[in-house]
Amino acid sequence: MSNDTKYLLHHNVPRLIDTLLGQILAAKPDNPLKFLGECVESELRIQEEKLRKDSTAAGAEILGEVQGKFTYLFSAQQTEGTAEMKALLGYKGASLAEMAQLGCPVPPGFTISTRVCRTYHKGGKQIPAEVRAEVEAQVKRLEQLTGKKFGDPANPLLLSVRSGAAVCLPGLPAAVLNVGLTEAAVGGLAKQSNARFAWDCYRRLTEHFGTVVKGIRRELYQRNLCAVKRRKGLTLDLGMDEDDMKAVALANAQTFAEATGGGFPQDPWAQLWATVEVILGAWGTPEVTQHRRALKLTELLGTAVTVQAMVFGNLQGDGSATGLCFSRNPTTGENHLTGEWLPGAQGDDVVGGIRTTQQIRKLDSQEWAQQLGIPEEIRSRDFPSLEEAQPSLFAELTRLKGVLERRFTDVLEMRFTVEAGKLSLLQVQPAQRSLEAQFRCAVEMVGEGLLSDTAALRQLSLTPAMLLPSLG
Repeated sequence: MSNDTKYLLHHNVPRLIDTLLGQILAAKPDNPLKFLGECVESELRIQEEKLRKDSTAAGAEILGEVQGKFTYLFSAQQTEGTAEMKALLGYKGASLAEMAQLGCPVPPGFTISTRVCRTYHKGGKQIPAEVRAEVEAQVKRLEQLTGKKFGDPANPLLLSVRSGAAVCLPGLPAAVLNVGLTEAAVGGLAKQSNARFAWDCYRRLTEHFGTVVKGIRRELYQRNLCAVKRRKGLTLDLGMDEDDMKAVALANAQTFAEATGGGFPQDPWAQLWATVEVILGAWGTPEVTQHRRALKLTELLGTAVTVQAMVFGNLQGDGSATGLCFSRNPTTGENHLTGEWLPGAQGDDVVGGIRTTQQIRKLDSQEWAQQLGIPEEIRSRDFPSLEEAQPSLFAELTRLKGVLERRFTDVLEMRFTVEAGKLSLLQVQPAQRSLEAQFRCAVEMVGEGLLSDTAALRQLSLTPAMLLPSLG
């Protein structure tokens, strides 16, 4: 543990646990340390109970007001949800709605509520006709907002489809990107940018849809990609041209046909409904059920499904990028943006290991290069930080970090995409952080007026065994 952390523990933690110490003084127990441990455990139980109430039907009074509604729009023009609606919209959908309410740059979309998930499982795993009608109406609203049309070969609206319960649960399906793209629409998408980009999007869709929706092994798709790169003598995807991307996309479609016995779906609505159904169906799988029981979250209504207009970070040469950043350093707790980004990338490329990621902050980039022995000239040319490559975007992310921390009163993990120099936020959630970072962030956020002492204490993921030795 660093000296800075020891200082914070010895000189600031007593402020955070002032309420608990007051209980000790009032109770005058024979064993103060044991009593403190019991108090901490009690606070954690209170926190867990609050989480359950906030995340289930029992804690969502709004349920009675929206019995006839199944989907909720979020956009710059109109938003129908808030952060308090996690029980209905899941954490992801609720936070996107809240960000839209705050004026953050969020691509328009809508969330299919958790009530639909419960109805789906109670009704023989069928999506009711009224839900389908409402989803179709929401897609039309997205068409109006974006100026594109779902299923139009000339000007296709593409969608991302993501799962999201009220709390993070392992076992739910990964996102499927570029839903709605067909071979016929690749040409129309290419006219909006270029053919390499369009075939890259189709390549990604055929892989995501195959692995997530049909359960096809990802290695089979990776084999197609590696075969093309090997033929061309390439090590990185960046060196692939239009013909290379097309070859991989068509090979992926063939892999799909061999695994399923049918062709890759060329009906955009078939793609969308199949993805929605696999997300809803995942709620009843043994893995998700086991995690819900272990976390004592069996009262959750289900998972929501968030459908959002795509933004593209995989355009090349125009400032497009994707990234993941933290509002504060999750290791040390220092109050500055940190994280990684990749130009010309999409989705989970940042964490997928497809190529060397670049740092968000210049100082972090320089430290990274020093550790690897990379000269500054090469670093600044080949691996610049976002702060250096696109300083205006870095400044905007820094501004948004402040806005979101004030609203969510927590250290946040933020996922973003940049399309042609325009920033979009795609997801925000509480950041996991080290013990050192937990204490530093708690102390400093209390000092900044973002948290009360009690709220800061409840954000600490502690056990008595972790806390008591530190105070000795």
